[in-house]
Amino acid sequence: MDLNYFDIAIVVIILITALIGFMRGIVWMGIFLATWAAAILLAIKYKDAVAAALPIKLSSEIAQTGLAALLIFLGVLILGAIINFLFSKAVDAVGLGAFDRILGAGLGVALGALAITLLTMLLGLTELPNQKSWSESALIPKFQEASAWLQTLIPDNLNQYINDNNGGSGTTTLTPSDGSNSGDSAIDDTETPINTIVPSSN
Repeated sequence: MDLNYFDIAIVVIILITALIGFMRGIVWMGIFLATWAAAILLAIKYKDAVAAALPIKLSSEIAQTGLAALLIFLGVLILGAIINFLFSKAVDAVGLGAFDRILGAGLGVALGALAITLLTMLLGLTELPNQKSWSESALIPKFQEASAWLQTLIPDNLNQYINDNNGGSGTTTLTPSDGSNSGDSAIDDTETPINTIVPSSN
């Protein structure tokens, strides 16, 4: 199997995430991912409430809300880092370090594959799939299948937004007509007679 630079990049990404998972362990990786997800969700949900409660009032409402979201985000990350440190020490103390690292490597591979799948979906909206090296890749078709399945899980309104902003490049999902407006859009097959003017011999 011949690998081009797209395939090499995919292999490198997965190896890096697997190495990070092995070095950190599954406990660290799991808490790390949960912390980031919680930080993003909590910042989105409570940014307005925190912005109103802040003793510092900025002149711009957008800046006030942004500061609140940043404080929530950083606060959750710091708390998660402390929890992660304590759990990692506990895992090492009970002698599960090697098992934890092996599972962490597996999680790293899964995260790398997920990242490449999402990246394949996003790059599919560009002109890159028209390149010869993309079509000749040995690994990209596998991730295209995964991204197509993943796209079925995306809400319809977000899918429609992606298609509307696609600009005609990449893969576009077309919604077939239900025929309800066929009377307005159908092309009239009846030929319209054309009056031909024959020049007079005189």
